[in-house]
Amino acid sequence: MIFNSYTFVIFFLPAVLAVFWLIRGRTARTILLIAAGLAFYGYWNWRFIPLLVGSATVSFALALLISRLNRQSSRRLALSAGIIVHLGLLGFFKYAGFFLGNVGAAASALGLSFTAPMLSIILPLGISFSTFQAISYLVDVYRKTIPPERNPLRFLCYATLFPNMASGPILRYREIAPDLDQIGSPAIPAAIHRGVMLLIIGLAKKVIIADQLAETVDSLWGSPEMLTAAGAWLATIGYGLQLYFDFSGYSDMAVGIGSLFGLTIPQNFNSPYKALSPSDFWRRWHMTLGTWIKDYLYIPLGGSRRGLPRTATNLVLIMTAIGLWHGAAWTFVVWGAYHGALLAGYHLTKRWYDRLPALVRRAGTFALISIGWIPFRSESLAATKLMLAKLAGVWGPLPVSGWALIFITLALGITQFLPNSFQIHYSTTKRAAVAAALILVACLVYLNYKQATFLYYQF
Repeated sequence: MIFNSYTFVIFFLPAVLAVFWLIRGRTARTILLIAAGLAFYGYWNWRFIPLLVGSATVSFALALLISRLNRQSSRRLALSAGIIVHLGLLGFFKYAGFFLGNVGAAASALGLSFTAPMLSIILPLGISFSTFQAISYLVDVYRKTIPPERNPLRFLCYATLFPNMASGPILRYREIAPDLDQIGSPAIPAAIHRGVMLLIIGLAKKVIIADQLAETVDSLWGSPEMLTAAGAWLATIGYGLQLYFDFSGYSDMAVGIGSLFGLTIPQNFNSPYKALSPSDFWRRWHMTLGTWIKDYLYIPLGGSRRGLPRTATNLVLIMTAIGLWHGAAWTFVVWGAYHGALLAGYHLTKRWYDRLPALVRRAGTFALISIGWIPFRSESLAATKLMLAKLAGVWGPLPVSGWALIFITLALGITQFLPNSFQIHYSTTKRAAVAAALILVACLVYLNYKQATFLYYQF
């Protein structure tokens, strides 16, 4: 089930929402959200429900164990066990085929006889995100940042929460625990209104903007060997815009849906293409991933306290790993390493770079980030190399219609000159309600022709 489908927008969400606000009591509403989460997950593949519940059970039990142990070595052992279990599951489902394929390729290059078994492993929905959530919970309990949750229903509600289940935002337990405490409270009109508006804006970003950009972008990327430099740059920038409106649209919908149930899900985007540096970009793009990296990888490895060379090395290693987290392919590894190099380069040249005019820094950052989307979008390293070569090739006519060029320009203008969805004041006037209703109707009409999966569902 995807957010941009009639099944979800017209049937699933209204039904769950109506029952949620009709029933009373914290326990009843908690059970309803668990049931809704399992139904949402099961609609994709019901066979993985035991995996979802089992993973949550492991986290719940190990957190209790960590809190009861006194010896630091025992606590560390329990934490390590939890991290190994969750990373092990992620590794099996997401990387087993990638690992065996590369072992086979390496063996062949060395003249050894090794035939990698053909694996047909289905990737569980949202496992990359749920893994990071589980690790954050165990580490927070280990650090005594939060006490362990002792109510299994409340924790299962967190682990099966459907608004952010598929593609985030990455939600830490300490962020949602206060809302779960108040889940039996009456509805707050302002939260409901905000939720509806974010839901509509997110759906519009996906259906009206991202999916329309996809038609032009896919046609350009479909035959890169035919592109001029102008076409290659348009394909690169167009994909960056498509990905932004697609992923931020999903995130807006997730936050909005959470708000409809009285739950605060953190913001995930803050106008990332207005960033003035690579570091600023990662404070604005996929913000919950950025803060997760900082709190659970970057700072534990020393942050910026151990000198520039060590900081630069850590940034490259961390971002390379994050690239692999996105996908089991060398293209994602290259994308991560590229961003690590950008961050390291920025830290090494920060004093000089920050003196440049803001407009130069914004344009330069946008260009560097756009180039980085090439390996992210490419299906192979060879395709990445070809598109990069095309960027520096011969300029010529654009292989798109005038309307397509205008649409991409308008989308770029939105990212540069308009506020993001969390900076907008949502009016409660009748005129605003009519405008929102018209946008929703337009989205539903578009859905009648196309219901494309969100790009980040593959991760």
